[in-house]
Amino acid sequence: MGTKIFLMSILLLFFAASSGYGQEDSVNNPLGIVKGRVVDTDWVAGKLIVRIDDAYHPDQVIFFVNHETKITKGVETISFADILQTDYVTVQYFDNAFAGLRAEAIEVRQ
Repeated sequence: MGTKIFLMSILLLFFAASSGYGQEDSVNNPLGIVKGRVVDTDWVAGKLIVRIDDAYHPDQVIFFVNHETKITKGVETISFADILQTDYVTVQYFDNAFAGLRAEAIEVRQ
């Protein structure tokens, strides 16, 4: 019985290593970049809604922000609460299949 459990553990570890489980999502899903104006923020849910600057695609995009998201304004690091609804931002993100678009970095443009 102990041998079976050991072999199953080895197989699970092999499967996890070969499938990329536990790796950063940005490794599997390359970063995208969006520039636009902040339409809304939800600090509780960690959402940032940005209207894209593209005249051909005037869509709004929802990004999820967490404690790992790097947020800057100029050379200063700021908090998510410091982002205003009229700020222009550049968002680097990746598509997390389970959690939507996750913001890796947000730069508030001056």
